[in-house]
Amino acid sequence: MKHLATFLYWLAAVFALALILVSFDYRFGRALFLATSLLPGMFCAKFFLPMALRAERRRVLAVICVVASTLIIEWMSLLLASFHTTPSENLMRAPFPGLFSNPVFILILLVAIVVPGELLSHYLKKKLSEERYVTFISDRRKVVLPIEAILYVESNDKEVLLHTQEGLTGRGPVFRNGLSGSTIGSSVFIGPI
Repeated sequence: MKHLATFLYWLAAVFALALILVSFDYRFGRALFLATSLLPGMFCAKFFLPMALRAERRRVLAVICVVASTLIIEWMSLLLASFHTTPSENLMRAPFPGLFSNPVFILILLVAIVVPGELLSHYLKKKLSEERYVTFISDRRKVVLPIEAILYVESNDKEVLLHTQEGLTGRGPVFRNGLSGSTIGSSVFIGPI
């Protein structure tokens, strides 16, 4: 669900950018191609800007470098895609409207697309947090425990005892197939798994 929502968001973002380009008298096919060419710069901003914001030293310089490189990537990809889609008789004209050579406008487009994408990503991460479970057979019945409920694990040669926070104990066989014939001594694991 999380990956599908992210994919659908970026698909909608491309169509929104294409509609913005259509408003500048581009045909829809060309506008869609140009909007798709803007994705590398947006992904650059999405992945590198959080790293630059977490930099310990020279944070301001790192952010300025990421923003400048993203703007250059956006402008160059827009320029190359525009030249690629321009008919040969119109190559001597300006490749795209002057508004697209304005770095502030491109920065506004970047912020308008990347920031909601990040907000959606954080919302989905919170909402759909992946719960991890341990599944085993104890006394001939299937037991499913969330990892957070396990207090500690005891292990010996023949079985594993899982002690939970509620005071329950589950026992399961030792999985020898994954251990390649090695002998397991008695051990107790305390803390998070």
